[in-house]
Amino acid sequence: MACCCPSWFCASESVKRTNRDWVREFNGESAALLSGLPYLVVRALLAGLMILLMLGSILDSDGPGYWSIYLTYWTVLVETVYFVVSVSASHLAVGRRHGHRRSSVTPLARADGMEMSQVKVVGHDGRAQHSSPDEAAPPGGLQWGLDTPNTPGEDVLRTVSVSSSQPSGSQPLGDVGEDGPRPLLVVAHTYLFATAWPMTVSITLLYWFLLAANAKEIKFMTYMAHGGTNALIIVDTLFSGHTFHLTRVWPTFVIAAAYTVFTRIYALAGGMDMYGNNYVYSILDWTNGAERATFWALLAIFVVTPASVVFAWGFCKMRGCCIPRSRTTAQLIHY
Repeated sequence: MACCCPSWFCASESVKRTNRDWVREFNGESAALLSGLPYLVVRALLAGLMILLMLGSILDSDGPGYWSIYLTYWTVLVETVYFVVSVSASHLAVGRRHGHRRSSVTPLARADGMEMSQVKVVGHDGRAQHSSPDEAAPPGGLQWGLDTPNTPGEDVLRTVSVSSSQPSGSQPLGDVGEDGPRPLLVVAHTYLFATAWPMTVSITLLYWFLLAANAKEIKFMTYMAHGGTNALIIVDTLFSGHTFHLTRVWPTFVIAAAYTVFTRIYALAGGMDMYGNNYVYSILDWTNGAERATFWALLAIFVVTPASVVFAWGFCKMRGCCIPRSRTTAQLIHY
């Protein structure tokens, strides 16, 4: 069913629905600064740093009991899950692309019993020219592509035809079910990306503008939780070039509303923070003036959170405009 929303709102949602598209995206072939294994390594390093940050924040807050009551660490948890899912999806995509390339050359029998590979040369005009058998893969071997110099003045791309060496009835890896649903990891990633970004910005704004002045102490992990997390997701966005879908931001508002309800119940039940106060955050002191706490809660949900969503969306759009996107695989390889 076609989407009736404006294209800027859906943010090119329809372009990434096929199995083939998500493999390209999470392999870094459509918009990332890197692709393949280097792209996976960068994402793994970012995920590792985020996991270390989360573990450090748990130790710094005297255990998971107090850690779990702060919105800051709810955000750290969401961002950690995002990074783990992103590196898992990229690992899956790189593996499928690698498997697809290995199975994309059809061994053909030669008269002398040796094997050769069928090679297709695709010119800038889109016409295919098949090379001679002697110019194909070495005897007994397989070859993915030919790295031959281009003719002066011509932009010639040489690729291998994608006839599959898999049994009849099967499809190449990385291209299975072209019009089918994307893996759950990829679907979860789009929601986590649109949730982690505004949550990270929101807790940074709320802390430094409303809470830092009255903080008893500002530790190293405080800076990391209200600054380091922003740096990690910014670097990830710069490298990955993922699209920020405005239609996927609703979990951010659900979490904000749920946390407001949690702090109210926690305070009324007699819960205390790690310093012995009968509240989690001073601006949400429900036992000493519910009107004031309600005001700050509504401000966070309906002003700070939407502003953070706009900032995150704008940053991702600016990244796409300022950093040129690489040509998609569809422009390089004719399937």
